[in-house]
Amino acid sequence: MAFLINCRDLGKSFGDRTLFSGVNLTLHPGDRIGLIGPNGSGKSTLLKIMAGREDADSGQVQNRRHLRIGYLAQTDDFAPDLSIADTLITALRAADIEEAEAHVRARTLIS
Repeated sequence: MAFLINCRDLGKSFGDRTLFSGVNLTLHPGDRIGLIGPNGSGKSTLLKIMAGREDADSGQVQNRRHLRIGYLAQTDDFAPDLSIADTLITALRAADIEEAEAHVRARTLIS
């Protein structure tokens, strides 16, 4: 069966602190996973690496061609001067969605 994501020998450190090393993980269509560990053990960092938002110090991540990965951060990072609609429209524009469609989707999401 073809994989969605294949991680081989991933490692990540911050300074002299090793979060993880030698991580091997393959996700196939239909798989469901859970990451369990204490705060600061690297769970979020591993997910960021898998989503392409952060680089690993070692190893590699392979994604199935045309795979789209969504990532929801643990903390919100919104511009305090923008309305909810403007925040949504800005995010939709960043996803290369046309202006008119961005407004329609933002209104739909708000409703």
